[in-house]
Amino acid sequence: MKKYICLIFAFLILFLIFSLIKNKTSFHVIAKFQELRPIYGKLNVYYKGIIVGKSKELRHSFDFNHTLMKIMLYSKKLQLPNNTTIILKKEKINNKEIDFLELIYPKEPTNILLKNNSQIEGFVSADMMNFLSNQHPNEIEEIKENILKSTQNLNKALEMLTTIFKTIDSILIVNKNNIFTTTQNVQNMTSKIDSSINQKQLEKALDNIENLTQNFSTTVGNSSENIEHSIVSTKETMSNI
Repeated sequence: MKKYICLIFAFLILFLIFSLIKNKTSFHVIAKFQELRPIYGKLNVYYKGIIVGKSKELRHSFDFNHTLMKIMLYSKKLQLPNNTTIILKKEKINNKEIDFLELIYPKEPTNILLKNNSQIEGFVSADMMNFLSNQHPNEIEEIKENILKSTQNLNKALEMLTTIFKTIDSILIVNKNNIFTTTQNVQNMTSKIDSSINQKQLEKALDNIENLTQNFSTTVGNSSENIEHSIVSTKETMSNI
C-alpha cells in the first residue's frame, strides 16, 4: 500500500515539475473568430511552415457573437507583434482533408509583442466546394444567374471595345496623309515664327545698344564740360582772395 502511495506521490511531483517547466517555456493566446466552421480535435498551429503550437479549447464569447479558441504556443521566444492574425486552413493529404491553423505576420507590425492571454483576430480560409455545398438551392440558382449575367456583360463590353479599336484604326488609315501634311505645316509655321521672333528680338536689341551708347556719350560730354567750368570758377575765386 505504501508503495502505491509513494508512486502516486512521485507522479504528482513529476506532473507539477512538468507543468512549471511548461508554463515557463510556453504561453497561451486567444483567437477570436467572427465565423467558424465545425472543426474536430486539436489542431496544429504553424508559423512559416513549422509547428509552433496547438489549439486547446473552444468556447463562445459572453455575447455569443464570436467563437474564442485557446491556443498554446510552445516557445516564449516566438516574438510576434500583437496584431498577428491566425487563419484556419485545410490541406489535402492522401485524399484526406486536414484542418490546421497558420499564424500570419502583419504587414505593419506594432511594437507590442504577444504575451500570455493576448487576443488575436482569427479568419477562415474560403473553400468554394464547401461553400457551394452548404448553400440553399435557391441561393445556388441565384449565384448561377449572376455569373451568367456577368459573363454576358463582359462579352458585350469586349465586342464594344473591339468595334471602337477597329473604328480608330480605319480613321487613322484614311487620314494618314492629312495628319502627316498637317504635322509638317505645323512644324514649318513654328520654325518661321521662331526665326521671325529671333530676328525681331535681335534688331530691337541692337537698337537698344545704339541708344545706350549715344546716351552714355552725351552724359560723359556734359559731365566733362561741367568739370572744366567748375575748375575755372574756382581759380577765379582764389585769385580774388
